[in-house]
Amino acid sequence: MLITAFLVSMACFVSRYLFLKNDLYTLSGLWIQNLEFVKSINNNIWFSPGFTLLGENAVINFYSKITGISEEMAVHSFGLLETFGISLVLYWVLVKITKSNFLAPMIGVLFFGFFYKYLPININLLLEHNALYMAIWFALPAMLFTVIPKLLTKDKRKYFIVLFMLYTALAFVSFFVAIIIIPIFLIAAILFYTKKSLPYILRSILSYVLATSLVMTIHAITCWLLGISFITFIKQSMILVDVYTYFPQLVIPIDKLVLVYAGLGVITFLGLMPLFIKNRKKWTPAMVFLVFLNFTIALKWLDWPWIDIDLYYQILSILVVILVGIFSGIILYYFKISVPKERKNRAISIASIFIVLVFASYFTNSFSNYNFDETDELKTDILLVYDDLSSNYLPYSYAVVNQNYGQSIGKSEHHFINYNLFNGAYTKRDSIYQMIKGDEELMKSNSSNILPNSVFVFIAKNNANSTDEKFKVTKETVLQIESQIDILKKRGRNVKVYFEDDFLTVYEIVNKENASKLNDLIFDL
Repeated sequence: MLITAFLVSMACFVSRYLFLKNDLYTLSGLWIQNLEFVKSINNNIWFSPGFTLLGENAVINFYSKITGISEEMAVHSFGLLETFGISLVLYWVLVKITKSNFLAPMIGVLFFGFFYKYLPININLLLEHNALYMAIWFALPAMLFTVIPKLLTKDKRKYFIVLFMLYTALAFVSFFVAIIIIPIFLIAAILFYTKKSLPYILRSILSYVLATSLVMTIHAITCWLLGISFITFIKQSMILVDVYTYFPQLVIPIDKLVLVYAGLGVITFLGLMPLFIKNRKKWTPAMVFLVFLNFTIALKWLDWPWIDIDLYYQILSILVVILVGIFSGIILYYFKISVPKERKNRAISIASIFIVLVFASYFTNSFSNYNFDETDELKTDILLVYDDLSSNYLPYSYAVVNQNYGQSIGKSEHHFINYNLFNGAYTKRDSIYQMIKGDEELMKSNSSNILPNSVFVFIAKNNANSTDEKFKVTKETVLQIESQIDILKKRGRNVKVYFEDDFLTVYEIVNKENASKLNDLIFDL
């Protein structure tokens, strides 16, 4: 089962990666803001004015540290890791509630990975990291342990502690899931309690209340210290400011699609009811999840200002996978469809079914026919160069000359020089620096004229492929930069091309040899 779960999750991972035509999120204002929050943790700044829930940002920072990649690349790639993780969790949950070890979970998770035509997902933002996905990492296990406590432990004290930790982590990641979604599930669990399960359900509710209260108290105190309205912070944390309601790939309008989900929920409920009546113990987890899913779908028609429609569609795109899995499990159970029990035939059957389902999912969804936006290679180039500098150069031993967006990206890593300052003052500072660099006393008294060991000058090429105007550079500015570069070359300065392709050129001005790159510094020891 573990191997199958890994393969199915990897298929979802590859589908997100290979079929992605554009990533509108990377280097956007929101991306840069998230990067700032991730980097601020390096300086032990966990809360600051304008702060968001720190759960996901803290994990991204930790992910950067343990993998050795830069924060820029961690923010860029974390969305794929979240997709892989949510696929594993979905598979595991479906195995436990559908009583199908392979077929129903496989169908459900592949639906999540490939069937974008039937999911409210913005296909142009598939690489974006998503705090709601991470929240599901903690929410679904907590839900499953609530209805099947023996999966965790029979020790009620240990059970309470683990649930408390899961709910605490969840609340630090997403208030929307913690405040809106979890209570719906706990109500559904209470509706189907038994004498044996009630003590565990009550402990789950108590741990949820205490964990959520603790996280809320921490943020309330922080808001008070920072002079921020706590109510405003709660509302901002539960509202998504981004373009998630754009679903060009859907086969039918989103309102009709939600009606289809509701219809599928009712049909699945009717199909499950005879099985539940016949064997309540076996099918209670599936019934609780199904009632919870139907209640969640019904939120679409609840006119409540605290329910952000964008976040609602995001959570729906995940929970409908469980609905599809339960529906598939019921169909398979009624028709007695299962894989062979013999070990050899079982492996061959599972492998064959997996391959067939993956290919069928791909070809029936025609990813190549989606109306994707064109890829912006300039953004990719900028990200790769910044990642290389962050990974291979000593912090604050170099400077970057770029447009104003670069100042936010480079916080806590390097000095920043905008184009106006570079064109207007750099060559003058260069002259002074060359005169005083051999005299330590003069260097101390003229510290403002000391140049970084290396200076990297970014020049974007205004290719038609570059879709974001804020990354383009005027011809006049380019001519001025190139003029300054020519002056430095004529003075005998070491100026070389660090990176160049059809979309971006990066020059490196070396003011002090072997004094900035980490490898050079190590070999000089």
